[in-house]
Amino acid sequence: MSLMPEPGYLYAFLCEMADKGRLFAQRRNDAFACRVASDLPVAVLADFHYLRQVIFTLLGNAAKFTRDGSILFEVSKIADEAGGARLLFAVTDSGTGCSPGLAAVRQLLRGMGSALKLEPAAGGGSRSSFELVLPRVDENTLDAAFAESLPSCVDGAGRRILLVDDDSADLAWLGELLAGYGFEVMSVPGGREALQALRTGRFDLLLCDQAMPGMDGWKLLRQARAGWPDLPVVLYSAAPLRRPPGAEGLDFDAALLRPAAGDDLLACIDACARPWPGLK
Repeated sequence: MSLMPEPGYLYAFLCEMADKGRLFAQRRNDAFACRVASDLPVAVLADFHYLRQVIFTLLGNAAKFTRDGSILFEVSKIADEAGGARLLFAVTDSGTGCSPGLAAVRQLLRGMGSALKLEPAAGGGSRSSFELVLPRVDENTLDAAFAESLPSCVDGAGRRILLVDDDSADLAWLGELLAGYGFEVMSVPGGREALQALRTGRFDLLLCDQAMPGMDGWKLLRQARAGWPDLPVVLYSAAPLRRPPGAEGLDFDAALLRPAAGDDLLACIDACARPWPGLK
């Protein structure tokens, strides 16, 4: 095998794996759960093709030996390493147990510098797991890719969107995408600039990132709720919601995991960006 590592968004990849595992489980009437730690690297360098094959095989194998039971997919961080992180991937089922084979999975993992561990699960069933060191990459270096299945029924005419992100590339392609559907778009690089824009103009939706220098997405949300309580605020982030202390009861109107499919992104914005009377 020849590895071809490429940079990519880790949480979006794991979300894809969880969706596939859920489908496997449904076919066997199994309950499915996914537990992904909130402290994983947002963007990593990996051979996602081979890693996808390994995880799909383990999830499919768990479903094969489990009926009317449960399957759990877990990903956690064991430790930070120089330039990356050591992660633990595990699939646990309540079934009759799998064979000690899985030669293809073992070969793929060996090529990635890892090894498969098979063991009985507490309470019955089996647990398959492996550790993998994935280098971190700068999120700003990733291409802003999205699915090309874009709907033609979205009409943004008459609606103004305020985009907030410290990544200029993401601001550019989001702005171009929304402008192509008739939305009027204003882009700013941070929370303070966003508040200034809200004070001087009227907007029908605020879309922001979660991790931004100076004022993060949660601080911006709090300020927006205080000054413009009717303004819809949508989170578009490469990491799942990471609610900071003191943000209990504070919620975005919607949250999308980056990179979202183009049709999902447009549908969310179309649904949330309704003209709201009385905005300050």
